[in-house]
Amino acid sequence: MLNTVKVPQQFEPLFEKAQEYVARFFSERKEDPTQGTIEIFGERYILVRAASLSFEFFETIVGLYQKEGKEEGCNIARQLLFDIAHAIGKQDARNFHKKMHLHDPMEKLSAGPVHFAHAGWAFVDIFPESSPSPDENYYLIYDHPYSFESEAWLAAGKKSEFPVCIMNAGYSSGWCEESFGLELIATEIMCKTKGDPACRFIMSPPAHMEGHIAAYMKKEPELAKQMTKYEVPGFFKRKEAEEQIRKMNEELEAKVTERTQQLVAAQEELLRTEKLTLLGQVADTVGHELRNPLGVMNNAVYFLQTVLSDADDTTKEYLNIIKDEITDAERIVSDLLDAVRTKLPQPEAVEVAELMRQSLRKRNVPSTVTVKLDIPEDISPVRVDPLQMHQVLWNLITNGLEAMPDGGLLEISANEGASAQTVKVSVRDSGSGIAPEHQSKLFQPMFTTKARRVGLGLVVVKNLTEINGGSVEVESELGKGSVFTVTLPCGA
Repeated sequence: MLNTVKVPQQFEPLFEKAQEYVARFFSERKEDPTQGTIEIFGERYILVRAASLSFEFFETIVGLYQKEGKEEGCNIARQLLFDIAHAIGKQDARNFHKKMHLHDPMEKLSAGPVHFAHAGWAFVDIFPESSPSPDENYYLIYDHPYSFESEAWLAAGKKSEFPVCIMNAGYSSGWCEESFGLELIATEIMCKTKGDPACRFIMSPPAHMEGHIAAYMKKEPELAKQMTKYEVPGFFKRKEAEEQIRKMNEELEAKVTERTQQLVAAQEELLRTEKLTLLGQVADTVGHELRNPLGVMNNAVYFLQTVLSDADDTTKEYLNIIKDEITDAERIVSDLLDAVRTKLPQPEAVEVAELMRQSLRKRNVPSTVTVKLDIPEDISPVRVDPLQMHQVLWNLITNGLEAMPDGGLLEISANEGASAQTVKVSVRDSGSGIAPEHQSKLFQPMFTTKARRVGLGLVVVKNLTEINGGSVEVESELGKGSVFTVTLPCGA
C-alpha cells in the first residue's frame, strides 16, 4: 500500500515500487554515539534541527544584514536556502540513482518524494493535472502537508508575510532536475505560515514558471487571492546575470587591451615623430656642413690612390680604410636627410624583377654570400616610385649582407598578396637574427644594434614604403636569421 506519498492513480504502481527500495535503503541504518556516527546504507548521515534551517536561519541572516534592511536580509536568506537545498537535492538524487541502479527518468523521479518523506523533509501530494514530461512542458503541482519549514515556524509561534518553505522547493526541484536532465525550479505559491490552507508548489523550467502561476491563478480565482508575495527563485536568473557580467568583463578587458595597445602605438609614433622633427631641425645644416668636406676628402683619397699606385701595401691599406670610412659617413648623412625629407612619390607601373635586379647592381655582394632570386615571371607589376623603391630594397639588401659578415645565403622573393591587389617582396638572410626585445624598435629613429650606425636606414624603409601605399614587417629568430617583407600595391 502506498503510504509515503500521494500521486495520481496512474503513477501508483511506479511509486509503490519506489517505496519498497527506498524503505530498504533507509532500513540499513546504524547509529554509534560512541563514535558520533550515523550511517544509512553504508554512508555517513547527520541530523540537523529543522528550526536551525528555517526561521532561526532567517533571523540570523536578517540580523547580519540589518543595515541593509529586513527585506534585503530576507532576500539573501531565501537565495542561500534555495541554492543550498537545490544543490543538495541534485547530489542526493545522483548518489541514490547510482546506488539503486536507476536509469529511467520517471523511475528516478518516483524515488524522490519517497526519499523526501523518509529523510523528514515533508510528505508529498502530487496533483492529477501534473505532467512530468522530460522537456520544456514539464509541469508539477503538489502540496507538502507536513513541511518541516512551515511546521518549525508555526511551532515557534512565528507567522510570515511570505512563503517560507524554500528548502523544500530547492531540494525537490534539484532532485527532479537531476532525474530528467532538465533545468527546473519550484516556487511555493501558498504557505501555512501565511495563514493559507496548504503549502502548495509549482515546479517547471524557469522560463515557464510565471506563465504556469498565472494560469493556475486564473483557474482558481478564490485561491488566487491568497497567492501573494510568492517569489520565483532567482538561482537561474543570478546565474544568467553572472554569465552576462563575465562576458561583459571579458569584452571590457579586450577593449582595454586593444585601447592600451593603441595608446602604446600612438605614444611610440609620437616619440618617433618627435625624433624625426628634431632631426629635421639639424638635417640641412648637417648635410651642408658634412657633405662638402666629405666630397673633398673622397676626391683627395682618389687622387692619392692614383698618384701612389706603386705605394707599399700599408699605405694602400690605409687609403682604402679612409675611403670606406668616407663611404660610411656619406651613407649616414644620406639616411639622415632621407629620414626627415621624404618627398612625395611619383608612382608608375614597375616590374618587380627589374626593380630587384637594379637594386642588386647598386650593391657589391661579397663572394662569401650566395644570392638566390625567386620572382615569378607572371607576377603583377607594382605601382610605386621606382627611385624610392630602389632605396628601400637597397637598404634591406645592405642590412641582410651586414647581418652575414662571415657569408651566408641572401634570398630575395616575391609573391602575390592574399587580396590579389598587392605584391609581397621579401629579403631573407641567414645571419644571427634579431633579439625579440629589439624587433619592435627596429623602425624607430636612432635605434640600432650595429656599431657606428645612427639607426636611420630602416626608418627610411618604413617612411618610403608607407608613402607609396605599402607596409613593412619583420620576422626574426636568433641564430636563424631575419626576413623583411614589404607589401606594395599592384597597378598597371
